[in-house]
Amino acid sequence: MRPMYLLLVFVPASLAAELLHQETAVFITSALAIVPLAALLGEATEQLAIRLGPQRGGLLNATLGNLTELIVGFFLVAAGDVAILKATLIGSIVGNLLLVLGLSFAVGGLYHKSMTFNPRTASVHASSLLLAVAGLVVPAMLVFGSSVGSTAREAVSVFVAIVLMSLYLAVNSLHSAISVLHIPTAFVGLILIPVIGNAAEHASAIFFAIKNKLDITVEIAVGSSTQVAMFVAPLLVFVSLFTFHPIDFVFTGFEIGIVALATLIVTVTSRDGETNWLEGAQLLGAYMIIAVTAFFLAA
Repeated sequence: MRPMYLLLVFVPASLAAELLHQETAVFITSALAIVPLAALLGEATEQLAIRLGPQRGGLLNATLGNLTELIVGFFLVAAGDVAILKATLIGSIVGNLLLVLGLSFAVGGLYHKSMTFNPRTASVHASSLLLAVAGLVVPAMLVFGSSVGSTAREAVSVFVAIVLMSLYLAVNSLHSAISVLHIPTAFVGLILIPVIGNAAEHASAIFFAIKNKLDITVEIAVGSSTQVAMFVAPLLVFVSLFTFHPIDFVFTGFEIGIVALATLIVTVTSRDGETNWLEGAQLLGAYMIIAVTAFFLAA
C-alpha cells in the first residue's frame, strides 16, 4: 500500500470534526482527505490512458481531473464565494501550466537526460489558452475602462460520494479556516485549493514523465488548463445565473497577468518539442514567485 493512502484516515476524521463543529479542523482534515482520493482517481484514469493512447488518454485524464474544479466551483457558487471561485479557476490554470508541467519536466529529467514530445499538440493548446487570455482581458478592459455491473456502480457511487463530501466540508469550513489560520484569501484561491484539487493530475503527469511518455504529460497539464479556461469557467458562469450569486468574466489585473505570463512561458518552453530538468526547474521557479506574491498580496 502506498504511504499516501494512509491519508484516507482523514476522511472519517473530517466527518468527526464536522459533527464537533471544529471548522478549522474540518478544513485541514478534509483537504488532506482529498489528496489520496484524488490519487485513486488518478490511478484509475492512468490505466485507461495507457490503453487509449497519448492524446485521448491524456484528454480523458485531464477531463476527469477537472471534475474536482467543477465540484469545488459548484460549492463556491452556492456559497457566494465569487472572489475565491475566480481565483481558484486562475490558480488551476497557472498551477497546471507551471507547477504540474514544471514538476513533470524536472522529475522526468532526472530519469532521462532529454525528453521529447509533439510540439504541435502543445502549440494547439497554447493557442487556445491565448484565446482564453483574450477572453479574460476584454471584459476586464471594459470594466476598468468604464470605471458496468451494479456492484461496480455502487462502489463508484460510494467513492464519488466521499469525494463530494470531503470537498463540501472543505468549502463549507473555508471562511472559518481562513480567519483562524490567517491565510490570505488570494493565496487560498490561487494556490491552496488548486494544488489540493489537482493532486490526481499532479501524480498522473509526473508518473508519465518518469515513464518518458511526455505527450500524455503535456496533454494532461496543458490540456487541463485549456479545459478550465474554455469549459469549466464558462460553465460555472452559466450555472451561477440560476443562483443568487451570478459571476462574471471580470478578473483582477494580477489574475489576468499571471495567466498571460504562464501561457507565454509555456509557449516559449514547448515550441521545440524537447525539454529537460532545467526547463522544469524554471517553470517551478516562476510558480514559486507567483505563490509568494499571492501570499503577500493582501498583506
